[in-house]
Amino acid sequence: CLSILLLGCENDNKSHITTLFDRNDFLETVSLNSPQKIELEEALNPYYCYLVKDSLVILSNRDDVQKYKAGLYSLNSGKLIREFGHKGNGPKEFIDFTLDIRRNDADVFYVEDVIQNKYWICSLDSLVKNKEYQLKEFTYSRDVIRLCPMNDEYIGYNFWYTKENKYTNNVKKLQSYVMVSGPKGRIATGYDYFVANVTGGYVFTNPTKKNIWVADFFEGKIDIYNDSLQLIKILVGPDEFNHQYKLIEEDGFKYVYFAKGTSYRGYLCYTLTQDHVYLVYEGTNGTPYRMEDLKNVEIFKLDWNGNLLCNYQLNKHAIAISVDSGEKYLYACCLDS
Repeated sequence: CLSILLLGCENDNKSHITTLFDRNDFLETVSLNSPQKIELEEALNPYYCYLVKDSLVILSNRDDVQKYKAGLYSLNSGKLIREFGHKGNGPKEFIDFTLDIRRNDADVFYVEDVIQNKYWICSLDSLVKNKEYQLKEFTYSRDVIRLCPMNDEYIGYNFWYTKENKYTNNVKKLQSYVMVSGPKGRIATGYDYFVANVTGGYVFTNPTKKNIWVADFFEGKIDIYNDSLQLIKILVGPDEFNHQYKLIEEDGFKYVYFAKGTSYRGYLCYTLTQDHVYLVYEGTNGTPYRMEDLKNVEIFKLDWNGNLLCNYQLNKHAIAISVDSGEKYLYACCLDS
């Protein structure tokens, strides 16, 4: 059942509200088990797929030998409109390519290259018009797992952070950074524990950019911060996670992993609208992760105040989702294994 607690905030003297919830606390539960399959005929080997502007699809290519990392396709015809994301080491080229598409109706989308530690701000309208689509790029900190662009700054999730006091490095979860271009930086040193394998979350902001949300990779937990990075609300549920860890010391460094035979998986991906947040939740809690038999997922719909609106239960494992502008249709990129 839903319960609300007022607790002291991490890393400062403020207070935040913690809400504990279970699946019965959603206003509605809907089973989605009869999907319509969409074929993109000219996509050779697609990986992540996103609906944009209700009639287009952007997808990344799984095959690394292809000249381009991604393509823009017509949703209705399945035909290729334009390839983009040229593979290479040039200033506008990509070694690695991860799409970051947050809204179906937005002109702006993002691309991350984790090898070069670069992040691109891109224009969909320019892409459609066959113009230069890369508006801006910056080199993000190598100590950041996920980030959210905010005007000339970005908010990054620090991969030296962990909630576990036993392995703490005494750093804050979120930090603000100035967007700069240049060679990729060095990973910070001087911390006691390497915790990047057991920490992380998606970072995104509401439409007014007043609140920053973090959806945890490894448990059912959502943190909401204000624009001063003060924690104001936590949503915990629908499952109670009890993480088990192991510590491996190697070359004088302490690496933290989840205990052998266990895995923990919370939020896998998300999409946003003007009024709502949609979060894909897996809920693997201490059992082995089986890539040959991926779990069915749930999609939690919330408003920007953190109210639980709907739990959509899928009979598929989704790795990327989108919704149309009327929020009548859910588009999911799904895998069995």
